[in-house]
Amino acid sequence: MRNSITVGDHEVKVDQGEYEDFNDQGEPIIRATGHSTWWCTCGEKGAGPNAETTREILDHLGLDENGEQRG
Repeated sequence: MRNSITVGDHEVKVDQGEYEDFNDQGEPIIRATGHSTWWCTCGEKGAGPNAETTREILDHLGLDENGEQRG
């Protein structure tokens, strides 16, 4: 599953899970792994357990755990 968030000039995209195979309709079957990979339009990137990557993304974007801009 791919998600994205944009804050200011930064657009961060996150892939969760791995594309393991394809079904009969050609759609990817995603296996949940508990890990995510993220990358930003500025060139920063990271990967690791979901909770860890969530913290990295929030720190990168200057957001707190509620998604609010840090003061």
